[in-house]
Amino acid sequence: MEEKAQPLKDAGVQQLNISLDTLRPDRFHVIALRPGHGAVLRGIEVALRVGLSSVKINTVVMKGFNDDELLDFVEFAGAHALNVRFIEYMPFWGNGWNEVQFISYREMREIIETKFHLVSVHQNGGIQGPAKEFRVAGSSGIIGFVTTMSEPFCAHCNRLRLTADGKLRNCLFAGEHVDLKRLLRSGARRDVIEDAIRAAVILKWERHPDEAELLATQNRAMVAIGG
Repeated sequence: MEEKAQPLKDAGVQQLNISLDTLRPDRFHVIALRPGHGAVLRGIEVALRVGLSSVKINTVVMKGFNDDELLDFVEFAGAHALNVRFIEYMPFWGNGWNEVQFISYREMREIIETKFHLVSVHQNGGIQGPAKEFRVAGSSGIIGFVTTMSEPFCAHCNRLRLTADGKLRNCLFAGEHVDLKRLLRSGARRDVIEDAIRAAVILKWERHPDEAELLATQNRAMVAIGG
């Protein structure tokens, strides 16, 4: 990332999301199955230095694994003027999800508020994101919570996701997709493509299925969806 930050900015990229589930190199190796923790931290530093308007850190929190780093991540956010988003552990094929390791937004917030005072960030206008965001009082850090499992926000979710192989998905959990690559490469008319995208938006769920049904779904692994 450190060598790509400036070229990305030069190409017009302004906002960057970086996945980082731990601040500890040994745990990073367990998650990624390879070294590289230092490279990720250097990448974050360079992304901030080149002046990207938004650098967000996505952290999936698992009880008994990295929930003891919540306070460390809040301090990290403040030290670097970052937006760190704590994401509830979600059931995806192949990720070993279980209830024992699940920690809810409310539990995470209670831990953080033993040391920090959180002030809700109210978004006036603009596009509402999926995270409940808070400013850390006395700090330049912002933290957010993505409450997918404990407080689903499907009814007002505005997210679509385009995978690297050209599939448009209206939800991370949805098995169905629109094959935009096929439409584009077949020379489909603009109105046909627009109708396909519009249909994907209309078919977004009001609420995703429960954990048991999601675990039984033969969906892509998260790493193959992108996020």
